[in-house]
Amino acid sequence: MRRGSSPSTKVILRTATILAAALVLNACGGDGTPKGAEGSTRPSTDLQGQSMDPCSGPLPTEHFDLDAAAEIPTLGADGQASTLGPEEAAIILGELTASADSMCALEVSPRIQEAIEAVRAAAAQGDRDEVRRLLEQLIRVDLQAAGSPIKSFRNSYAPEDRQKSRDASAAAAEAQAQGESDLAEEASEQARQHYTNYATTAIPATDDVGALLTIAAEAQLLGLDDVAFDAIEKATEILEMELEEVAARYNPCRPTREEFRELATATARVQLIGGDASEGEILISETIDISIRRANGETVPECDALWSLAMTLDVESDTGDIAFLWDGVFSVTEGEIDGDGVGTLLGTGGCVVNGTTQQVFDVTGAFTFTMTGTFTGTDDDGQLNLRVESTEADVELDAEGSACEVIVDIVRVFLATVPTLPSLYHPEGLNIEVTDGVGASNVPVEPYNLEITVAQLGG
Repeated sequence: MRRGSSPSTKVILRTATILAAALVLNACGGDGTPKGAEGSTRPSTDLQGQSMDPCSGPLPTEHFDLDAAAEIPTLGADGQASTLGPEEAAIILGELTASADSMCALEVSPRIQEAIEAVRAAAAQGDRDEVRRLLEQLIRVDLQAAGSPIKSFRNSYAPEDRQKSRDASAAAAEAQAQGESDLAEEASEQARQHYTNYATTAIPATDDVGALLTIAAEAQLLGLDDVAFDAIEKATEILEMELEEVAARYNPCRPTREEFRELATATARVQLIGGDASEGEILISETIDISIRRANGETVPECDALWSLAMTLDVESDTGDIAFLWDGVFSVTEGEIDGDGVGTLLGTGGCVVNGTTQQVFDVTGAFTFTMTGTFTGTDDDGQLNLRVESTEADVELDAEGSACEVIVDIVRVFLATVPTLPSLYHPEGLNIEVTDGVGASNVPVEPYNLEITVAQLGG
């Protein structure tokens, strides 16, 4: 994806800016002062330095994608259609980022804070030359010295670079506050370099969405748009994949309240950062539509119970084994079964002349079948009476040689008729006991054995 050119890029970077505001609010007090820090890293009487320190205060949040998430359809406690609402969307955002730590929650390293205090003391004495000297020492020597004290924090990778970025940002703010803009820019560049080093390791190493959104926010605050893009892009991919997994196991016909909540939350999380939440939105709309139709006494044919059929018949001989497989899906509507499927056969056969195997050949083929019958019982417990009607198989035999020609033709005719044996031997249907939506049975089709498994898929 080309950066800086597509609408999605603009959405991602805008989202990173707004996420930065949310994370700064979490990490800082109401006045923007970092939590846990003893004193500000900038003079309270000089606001010029605020623009150089990403932790100087919160950013506006009026353009956050909470509006899109708030408009996600949902069902109220009374079963009426509604929307998620801004409060619920805000709660979901809070849950998404709650486990993440912000750089602004880190204290400035003690020796860097001491150096900043020394600068302020010189400024209070009016000694501008000493202010300049101390800032040069701070930015060109102290910040670049190895072995800065590190405080551990969750979701961290290469934390020393993140700490150094925090220290450099504080130094930049102080230099700006003292009117030394060239030194402020030097310190800011160090902050950006250290944070880029940190993020380059952290982004590939984590699948924690909260951590990725924190990285995006901090990078945006430092002006590192490419880093913010990478973090948001990965977070979006993870959330879209999570939504896809939730959607794959979701059944709009009969979701529990917990399942519906899970889908709505997964959809809102993707919406919040500008991802593609259409799969979740479609399922939510289907759920609401089905609920309303049922409340109005309408039938919902698309929610008829669906079942899978897997049936196997093995034909064994001295020259090879051939497996016949039935694979299909049927519905149960008011106790009546209706379905179809495709069957295959696969294996090996042989040609025996005067007691001697002349040739072994591969056997393949296909056939189709339909299913009818009845189901008695509850939704997923009861008895199926299943009649399977199969066509003759189209059989392919990989055989050569005139000595086997007649035998091969006989084998082909025999194998073509095998799929019809279940209905010939059991015209009344196959009886299968079902418990918790699953049933299995072994039915004799002399001289073979028919293995049957059915399982409820939905409804």
